[in-house]
Amino acid sequence: MAIRDQDKTAFHTPNGIFCYIMMPFGLKNTGATYQRVIDKVFKNQIGRNVEAYVDDIVVKSHTEDKEAEKAFQDIKRLLKELPTLTAPIEGETLILYLAASAEAISSVLIAERKGVQMPIYFVSKILQQSEVNYLPIEKLVYALTHTARWLRRYFQAHSILVLTDQPIKHILRNPELSGRLAKWLKVKFWQIFLLETTEKVDHLQNVKGSNYVWELHTDGASSEEGVGAGLVLTSPEGEEHTYALSFCFYASNNEAEYEALLFGLRIAFEMGIKHLHAYVDSQIVAQQVNGGFEAKDVSMKQYLQLVEKISKTFETLEVVQIPRNKNKKADVLGKLAVLTFDHLHKKVLVEVLKEKSVDEKVVIATVEEGESCWITPYVKYLQDETLPTDAIDARRIRVSTPLYILENEVLYRKSFSGPNLRCLTPQQAINVVKEMHEGLCT
Repeated sequence: MAIRDQDKTAFHTPNGIFCYIMMPFGLKNTGATYQRVIDKVFKNQIGRNVEAYVDDIVVKSHTEDKEAEKAFQDIKRLLKELPTLTAPIEGETLILYLAASAEAISSVLIAERKGVQMPIYFVSKILQQSEVNYLPIEKLVYALTHTARWLRRYFQAHSILVLTDQPIKHILRNPELSGRLAKWLKVKFWQIFLLETTEKVDHLQNVKGSNYVWELHTDGASSEEGVGAGLVLTSPEGEEHTYALSFCFYASNNEAEYEALLFGLRIAFEMGIKHLHAYVDSQIVAQQVNGGFEAKDVSMKQYLQLVEKISKTFETLEVVQIPRNKNKKADVLGKLAVLTFDHLHKKVLVEVLKEKSVDEKVVIATVEEGESCWITPYVKYLQDETLPTDAIDARRIRVSTPLYILENEVLYRKSFSGPNLRCLTPQQAINVVKEMHEGLCT
């Protein structure tokens, strides 16, 4: 290989930076591979209005005007100015773009420096025959997990900001996933932050901390066929996110209305929304939340308390009653969730509520440990990278810490088959066993 070309083949490994001094087979075969791609892409044009050989492409036209000439020059300029891959800087937050088409998924990992986005790595995969039938949001989740496997070292060493126009944040946080989504999500990510965005990413980032208002339409209904609810969450740009809820328990109309409102508020909270207008067609719910009606029923009081509690997480929250004819989308979603729930997931996001929000849940009391235990070294290392003084113990903690995660000062072990597993101190473990034998927790 020519000396001037050797640095162009440089690549990074945990042991340092290397480059090729001899031409490997992959590079020797680049020309033939690219030619096959060109032949496939321009299959219907070659010989008719296009001639192509490797990277030389000639477009034949009977007429040529200034616009065609300008377009041709733009193509030549873009081919000459292809973005150069860069290397990440230690501690730098990286950005990941996801894309999914009918037959392929792809992603690009970039670093933004001085307002310029510079690519680090490109990942793409052609979907198999069965994968082509995935929903668009399933393809995006698949793209994320495929990228995380392929670029594992980048995900371990950096914070990753994932940009997508689909609400995959709610799916990734749902511990009760089933089917292929649960299988894909066995892959765990280190310090990954999700941001749902529309076409203008910077604008939406400003929206989350500004006075722009999101809108939430909810409707719940109870009938002989069952209980269901529908939600429509609309961004300031008009982007709609639709949800359908199917209840596994009986609920009155008012309880269904409250369940729909609470579910919508939880989603808005998880998305980081600060200003929200919620529209319901239930006069009782709207008046009770706004203080116009008094909640006398025990169940209504419990629901009202939950709404008041979560409303404190928003800077502004207004609950407004609207006529049913202005809440048609949410109303239709709620009815479809009851009548045709098995087929609804092909169009919108669906959720199954297994129990009421007001049902009491037994919570194991937290026991403070006065002395150090096996959890302490992991917590200290995750908090400020403090290691034990003993060299053997320090190495053991350093090697095994990637299996753990610290959330709200609580240590969890990463699980490959479901939600993360909470780590217990010896005293907490004794209390859990006691409560299980006494039948106090299920």
